[in-house]
Amino acid sequence: MAKAITGSFTITEELRINALGYGTATIPIGSLIDVGDAQALEVEAVDYIYMNFDSGTDTYEPVRAAAPYGSDVGFGAQLMDRNAGTFISAADNNLISSSMVQFDSANITTAATDFFPDDFQKTNGRFVVNDELYLVGYASSAAQASQNLCITVRIRAKVVKLSTRDWMAVSLETVQN
Repeated sequence: MAKAITGSFTITEELRINALGYGTATIPIGSLIDVGDAQALEVEAVDYIYMNFDSGTDTYEPVRAAAPYGSDVGFGAQLMDRNAGTFISAADNNLISSSMVQFDSANITTAATDFFPDDFQKTNGRFVVNDELYLVGYASSAAQASQNLCITVRIRAKVVKLSTRDWMAVSLETVQN
């Protein structure tokens, strides 16, 4: 079993996308954990926030018709512990969490998030032993001039010390991926 070394804390990261396609933000966590001492980051919850950022006025706004997109669009994000640069399959063990949104110019929005934690184990969260997490965002359309899709991820986590058994399981999973 894992023993908590810290209480829960929040890690945030922001990614801005204004072109069609993918963008990636790197979230360094290597300074939080000591892998040599069998420590891991236990991700307890992940929240996604989508906003429009107007670079012309330097302001954040709600996503709405014409901001950041002037037509129908699909966008989303995935949090993972592998630098894929694109979305990965929901069957991939490197996927920690994901969120997808469809928005049309008539202001109709549909959103979907996956369940979390995603590993069906007897823990309160997902163990990560890598030095970095990656926030990958995607938009199916380019944003309007001076408009940016701003994807913010808020990760609630704590540092834990893993038992030898848990450490081996996480290490084997990481090597297998």
